[in-house]
Amino acid sequence: MRCFTIHRRDTGLFTEPDTVLVKEGFSWPAFFLTFVWALWHRMWLTAVAIAAAQIAAGLAAGWLRLNGLAEFWLVLGMMLVIGFGANDWRRRSLAWRGYDESGIVCGRDLGAAEFRMLKAEQNGGIA
Repeated sequence: MRCFTIHRRDTGLFTEPDTVLVKEGFSWPAFFLTFVWALWHRMWLTAVAIAAAQIAAGLAAGWLRLNGLAEFWLVLGMMLVIGFGANDWRRRSLAWRGYDESGIVCGRDLGAAEFRMLKAEQNGGIA
């Protein structure tokens, strides 16, 4: 079962609040797609920082004349850091954009978690 944090922002007087669910834990899309993942989530500064770190690591590997295996471990380490930190960075980005963390909901996938959240709201409780 996966857990998601619920982030909400009021969008206006008569409209429903804008809601985003962010998964807890490791992010496989961020691990494989790195800065493209950040661009997809409109995290512009994070995307620039990830791309700059990857470029700097590549330049450092060339300057230090690392062999292929050492360069592989360097890249893998950077990808692991990005994968483990990505969802936390996304939560911080949402907070900067005016979203408030309003709770946690769990489900077997995103759709099930959204269903549980909506059902809890309908019953008068928070997820």
